[in-house]
Amino acid sequence: MDFEAIEDQDGVRCSWNVLPNTRIEATRSVVPVAALYTPLKERPDQPPIRYEPVMCKAPCRAVLNPYCQIDVRGKLWICPFCLQRN
Repeated sequence: MDFEAIEDQDGVRCSWNVLPNTRIEATRSVVPVAALYTPLKERPDQPPIRYEPVMCKAPCRAVLNPYCQIDVRGKLWICPFCLQRN
């Protein structure tokens, strides 16, 4: 298994390729279980967005993200940082 090819595909590198199955194996393991994630990795199957990001009003200027509350009927969203309606 080529781990560098998997990392190029997904943008994720794990410290283990197989996790411990039992509690005893987990306590005997020396290397901690971890993952290195590359959120800004360019992927050819997902082209970049061709428009400017939706931003909160001044002075906050936060970007619309998954943590924002969205009101579909009112066509607005609430910024999680300044709690302003946009």
